[in-house]
Amino acid sequence: MLCAVLTALLTGALPWQEDPVNTLSNTELFNVNIALKRRISSEGLGRLVSELHDPTSEVFLQHKGFDEMKEVVHPGEEAVSAVVQWLGEDKVVNVHPHGDNVAARMTVAELETLLKQPFKQYTNPSYGLTIQRMRSPTIPPHVARYIDVMGGFTGFPLPPRRPMWSLESPGKVNPTNIRDAYNITKTAHAARNIQAIAEFQSQFVSSADLSSFCQTWNNNTNCTITQFIGNNDPSFPGDESMLDTEYIMSVGDVHETWVYSQPDMDFCNDLIAFGANVTSEAVYPFVISISYGTQSAKFCDTASMQRFSEDIQKMAAMGITTMIASGDSGAAWQPAGPPTADTEIGTLIPSYPASIPTAVAVGSTFYVDDGASGEQEATKSFGSGGGFSYNFPVQPYQQADIQTYYAATDLPKCHYNNTGRGTPDVSALGQSFTIVYGGSTMSVSGTSASTPTFAAIVTLLNDVCLEQSGKSLGFVNQLFYENPGMFTDIVKGNNKDLIGRGWDTAVGWD
Repeated sequence: MLCAVLTALLTGALPWQEDPVNTLSNTELFNVNIALKRRISSEGLGRLVSELHDPTSEVFLQHKGFDEMKEVVHPGEEAVSAVVQWLGEDKVVNVHPHGDNVAARMTVAELETLLKQPFKQYTNPSYGLTIQRMRSPTIPPHVARYIDVMGGFTGFPLPPRRPMWSLESPGKVNPTNIRDAYNITKTAHAARNIQAIAEFQSQFVSSADLSSFCQTWNNNTNCTITQFIGNNDPSFPGDESMLDTEYIMSVGDVHETWVYSQPDMDFCNDLIAFGANVTSEAVYPFVISISYGTQSAKFCDTASMQRFSEDIQKMAAMGITTMIASGDSGAAWQPAGPPTADTEIGTLIPSYPASIPTAVAVGSTFYVDDGASGEQEATKSFGSGGGFSYNFPVQPYQQADIQTYYAATDLPKCHYNNTGRGTPDVSALGQSFTIVYGGSTMSVSGTSASTPTFAAIVTLLNDVCLEQSGKSLGFVNQLFYENPGMFTDIVKGNNKDLIGRGWDTAVGWD
């Protein structure tokens, strides 16, 4: 029982409970998303990304354009046709121009007939929600051979976000002192230097809140979202969505900004649907900020995690840099481990999707002794997420730094994967951020504050690169790890829980 309670505290919710009878309507419509197997393998995509971002390569930063990427990934007309005909042409609402994703709209009854499995009803007291899901769809072999992942109706939403609001109004941090802290100056805006945020879990953006924030905290600037991709209901803004938009726009001097909205409640598949949206048009953002994730070990299935990792690889090959928040649960101790492990020792779990190797995982810092400027340390009001992935291996660009860290640090007694991808990659201020939300000014904290802040900085770097070479930075991790002098080393603090389970900072990467 103790383990169950601890797990609930870490994940923010009790498990979903299957109800004995499904009382929900079989006419409910679902947005069905199918990710088709690509022509190129994950390993092939990885090699392509590495080659495009190797300064010694003849194709350095020669990112694949929209049409070129189609040639790289398209699964072939036979595969696309087989999937479309199986779903029914009248149910399909979109086939990705690259052929690697198909979207449909289908009712519960239609999906049950197609997949030969029933929907079941699930309730979660922590959410106050009752939903229906099909957990194990049966895809016939003649189309399964073409499909990586099928979802939109199989998974669950993230646990309800625990707002990290403060009684401070406003907080200690705003765009002006972020620019002061990081010596940010205005740059000439390069043509087509677009940035974007991704919102999930029905987090929407209020143009009125955004305008109010910019008028007050960004020199009376009129901030306007250029494009919403997906549904946005400004009458129901979210604290997360307002934090993301207000800081990516204000820190980065109001570049053209888009919002991708995935309001469905199948988070692991919503990520894949988002990835398909980003690469579905010939014009796309070069910088993307994602402030969502899970530090629960088995929240997303392996196939979904692998596919979204490949989606981020595809974006990188097209010149897109993706920043993802490293989580707010510190090292995220969980009472679990390898099959023979003592569950009381537990396991430390970093956040997904921040652990994806081609993404930039962003952690949080704050001023030492809760000051208003000066030296920074790991945040104290929450644990900045980080650790070593069980889903993705350590990456060549960080392997030497991780070995140095292991040798120089008192390592935790909990289980962790000493051959896993390490996160975070970078960090930025993430505590006591001033936002305007629902017409009120308040203070919030989290790696979801650090991530749009760092994304805005990368947008400014892209201004310089695009002006000088016409190229965006794309996959930046190798560049960052090879040039640690670009950063200030944070050597104070940790992300440990109340009884000391977690990771210390150290000289160099941590």
